[in-house]
Amino acid sequence: MESKTCQTLVDEVIKRDLCTLCGACVGLCPYFITHNGRVVDASEIAIGLGAPLLTNMVMAGAWIGSGLIPLEEEKFKGKLKMNFDKDRLSLNLKAFSLGVSAIRGVCENAQQNDAGGVDGMNPRR
Repeated sequence: MESKTCQTLVDEVIKRDLCTLCGACVGLCPYFITHNGRVVDASEIAIGLGAPLLTNMVMAGAWIGSGLIPLEEEKFKGKLKMNFDKDRLSLNLKAFSLGVSAIRGVCENAQQNDAGGVDGMNPRR
């Protein structure tokens, strides 16, 4: 079975104008998070960090940042600090923070060019 990414969805459906924007699929795709009309492509952010496995951490940041999950950001970060070694902690905190920022619209059309860069952070309205 072929593994598909959000980019595949964009290429095969959105760019071909096969989507009617009916909203029937909203909330079904685990890689797109929507809140207040904003869409966050969590997998694209994680891929930009060079680690697709960070998609879940980006998603956690987006959900917590949206307020839909009643967890405080700092408490969640504290749990990460307790459970990750130093090498993994930094990248996981960055992925979490990018998810929070993306859902809040802070990083719309942004690109960061630090160690490895973060490309594709384009939360869409």
